[in-house]
Amino acid sequence: METAFVLISCEVGTSDTVTKKLQLIDEVKDAISVWGSFDVVAKVTASTRDVIRKKIRTTDNIRTTMSLMVTENQTWLITILRMYHERSPTLFIGNVLNIF
Repeated sequence: METAFVLISCEVGTSDTVTKKLQLIDEVKDAISVWGSFDVVAKVTASTRDVIRKKIRTTDNIRTTMSLMVTENQTWLITILRMYHERSPTLFIGNVLNIF
């Protein structure tokens, strides 16, 4: 199984709707609306990367996506994202992107 965090930019005013639609996709383990450079962050776990292309990018009102693929040696990314989300669920993404 592969895990990715997908950073999503939506059409203006549609992030809540997009988040709800993404939460209905089996491979999307979590999807939250955020403030900052992106509107939604989704955690995806699937056997292939095609899920991102076929199911997420084709969702209505999604303008752009950036996928952060997690490898075995990069499990620290999950820890960082979890930490920031727990501290500030709606504002964490701006701080995470400053790390990179």
